[in-house]
Amino acid sequence: MSEIKKFSREWFAGRNGMQDKQKEAASKLKNGYENSYAQYGFLERNTFVGEREEVTKNFNNRDVNSLKSENYIIRQYGGIDNLFDLIDTDGDGVITDQEFSEIANVDGEEMGRVSELFSARDLRTIYENAVGAEDAVVEKDDFIEHYEYKDGMSTDIFKNDEGGVAIKYTEVNAENDERKGTGYIYDSQIKYDVIKDSKGRIRYMAAHSDIDKSRNAVKTTEYDDENDKRVVTLDTPGRTIVNTYAKDVITDRTQTLKYESDRAIGNTNQASIGDCWILAGVNALNDTPKGKQIIEDSIKQHEDGSVTVTLKGVNKSYFYTPEQIGAKQYTSINKLYSRGDIDMNLIEMAITDYRKEKFEQNNITSDMSLASKDDPINGGRPENTVFLLTGQEFVQYSRADKKDKILDQKRKHDDRYVMTVDFKQPDTEIGNGESIVSGHAYSINRVTEDTVYVVNPWNSAEEIPYPKDKFLENSNSVFAFKMKK
Repeated sequence: MSEIKKFSREWFAGRNGMQDKQKEAASKLKNGYENSYAQYGFLERNTFVGEREEVTKNFNNRDVNSLKSENYIIRQYGGIDNLFDLIDTDGDGVITDQEFSEIANVDGEEMGRVSELFSARDLRTIYENAVGAEDAVVEKDDFIEHYEYKDGMSTDIFKNDEGGVAIKYTEVNAENDERKGTGYIYDSQIKYDVIKDSKGRIRYMAAHSDIDKSRNAVKTTEYDDENDKRVVTLDTPGRTIVNTYAKDVITDRTQTLKYESDRAIGNTNQASIGDCWILAGVNALNDTPKGKQIIEDSIKQHEDGSVTVTLKGVNKSYFYTPEQIGAKQYTSINKLYSRGDIDMNLIEMAITDYRKEKFEQNNITSDMSLASKDDPINGGRPENTVFLLTGQEFVQYSRADKKDKILDQKRKHDDRYVMTVDFKQPDTEIGNGESIVSGHAYSINRVTEDTVYVVNPWNSAEEIPYPKDKFLENSNSVFAFKMKK
């Protein structure tokens, strides 16, 4: 954040030299605010962007009966000129889109969704901020600005090296002589709430981030002043830690993980990421004893609950804290890793980070054509997953006779062959009618004389029988390799 938010208390307190006419406008709009607040209406951008004459004309030409109630109230009580003066912060006689956006988000969350409407709530907040900023005590230096208000509120602004706002923290009086605070760390997009007891000690702090959910946490402290002890509980997405202190020395510590990694793959369901190729490859490996061991060896657990995942095929390892494991956050925050097994998630996370590196290095290969830096594992080939975990290459079989021969090897040596497949077209006669689709990766679980059993990453617990003759006709390619002993 480069500067203090316009129309905030701090802005009115003098950082930007609030003009007298704007203070007067805010005051004159008081009646409009008091009457319009209860209506919870809004003012529209297309009426309030432009030169003063144009804005006034647009506003006054509208039918009073068709206006939202607060527009009518502003016309009757506040006056369009007062509102114009309030929004036109640079005083050039023109309201720009930027100026309207700034005033339309006064009442919104500091780092929340951007509004396109100037509401009666915004007007109320502006008036309250203007009044609340009166007689504020302001102390400034090169890195910190401190504001004290007559109602007990205080705000600290911490600046970055460029002089912009890095952190904003505001406190207000609460019940039982406590203080409540709200802070924003703008670069990291973290909001945190604080409660201090009557002695000024933090007894509660909660941090929240939509950008990096691994940083979400709640920390509570229970003070035993009589015995000079305290108990501090830290609750994160991945674990809960409880420390007991006596005279600032930890006398007891417990940690409870919120996930269980057994370095084995259980039943999983593909979620909203297009990574069937990862799940199918891992499921295919997991169908053999040697493959299970490879998966287990690729996941190393540490005493504190953190995990290192190694991709043997490219000689790379990726480390994850309990918070990162618990959050399971993908690069695209609206998409989710698979459900059902944390170890599958760890492999997904490692391949995500590997592909992110490739995008950053502009080392984009053909199997990444559907992926992007923000969605790095969308689309791929299951044989690549197996290579990343084993370093072994698949052989592709496309001709029916070749596919038949390799399937027969799987039938005879089921514990040695790892196989995946994709299909030419959907087959509604197989499974539940929606089990077999095109453009999707499957693992081959086992083969009998006349049936091939495949597994769809949508539900790895379900084995789908596919008559071999129909399988050979509809399968696009079978990828297979023989596990080394």
